[in-house]
Amino acid sequence: MSKEAKGILDRLESKEADVFLRGAAADVIFECARCGQCCLGGAYTIVDDQDINRIAEGMGLAPENISETFTIPGPDNSPGTRMIKNTGPNNSCTFYDAENKGCTIHESRPAICRTLPMMNVRQGFRLTLYNHCLGASNLINALRAESENLGANRYHERLKSKKKVLKRLKIKLLIHILQRQGAKERSEAVARISGIKLPLDMDNLRKECLAYLLLSIDSKELDGYKYDGIKI
Repeated sequence: MSKEAKGILDRLESKEADVFLRGAAADVIFECARCGQCCLGGAYTIVDDQDINRIAEGMGLAPENISETFTIPGPDNSPGTRMIKNTGPNNSCTFYDAENKGCTIHESRPAICRTLPMMNVRQGFRLTLYNHCLGASNLINALRAESENLGANRYHERLKSKKKVLKRLKIKLLIHILQRQGAKERSEAVARISGIKLPLDMDNLRKECLAYLLLSIDSKELDGYKYDGIKI
């Protein structure tokens, strides 16, 4: 293993990194149910110049047009940071299509939207933070079903017994985080240094992430989860 790869591994072993690795693992499993909950209400989407450039490219417009038409100054008026406008009776994101329940700029959406809801984690990570989200509810149900079949889960046993497998998974989760944030070059650099082949095998990664979360989460978190959103 190279010095650079070892350095990456050392950083991934910290408690702070563990919080985000759990979030990344949940994000791998998470599938958006298009309920629109994260696009509605009083929350605002913070964007930077990179986000605005990505949206502009996706819409075929100039960045200054995107900034002027679809954003407002950020909360602290700092240069290079804006907020996407909220509109309509539900105060929804200006890019949200309520009729079709979807984002109109999904392929070029901002970084914060690429990492919600599962990777918007904080110290003391708990899946119950997202009980308004139908996709999160489906993820919890998948974890519950998997927890009843741990004896037959070879991924679970491999992660428990082989440290190298767990370490490699953590690096793959870091690559996933970087990809979700749009940091293509950095993700490719980590993969190259660590000897991990891209693109990631997502089917296999999902199975590993289910096992990883079940190793990391207190079963009470699963038992105490209650979905409070609207079924669609």
